[in-house]
Amino acid sequence: MKKTLLFSATMALLLSGPAVSLAQQPSRADLQFAEKAAISDQFEIQTGQLAAEKAQKAEVKAVGQQMVADHGKTSAAMKTLAQAKGMTLPAKLDAEHQQKLDQLKGLSGGAFDSAYIKAQVEAHQTAVALFETQAKQGQDAGLKQFAQTNLPTLKQHLQHVQSLQ
Repeated sequence: MKKTLLFSATMALLLSGPAVSLAQQPSRADLQFAEKAAISDQFEIQTGQLAAEKAQKAEVKAVGQQMVADHGKTSAAMKTLAQAKGMTLPAKLDAEHQQKLDQLKGLSGGAFDSAYIKAQVEAHQTAVALFETQAKQGQDAGLKQFAQTNLPTLKQHLQHVQSLQ
């Protein structure tokens, strides 16, 4: 009797395995958050590299370098998290962000500095809203924690670039 009960319990656990792992898949909203966050990081890194090269003012160059460093860290963390969850993140910018990057590439001097800072304010306002929503409403515990952990840095970036406007 004990062997039959143990066998039945073992089989039930084995058979429930796929259902359990399906239940742990991130929701559509969680996946969208991860994709948007990944694109946001890519945009920050690429525009930051551009600012480090092209900016006229030293403080704008410094912002670019900070964005590359900070968003490089969050990008790496998101990639690790996504791999653990079997998610595929976008490998390149979406059309909207690519267009903004291309516009910045065409500028120089003070015009570049102004446009870069304006783009940073807009990008960080969007990112803060995205991360706040995920931190409050995210269903996936790992992605929710990621948003909560990185939100203070995004808010700090936003305040910093706003002060440069």
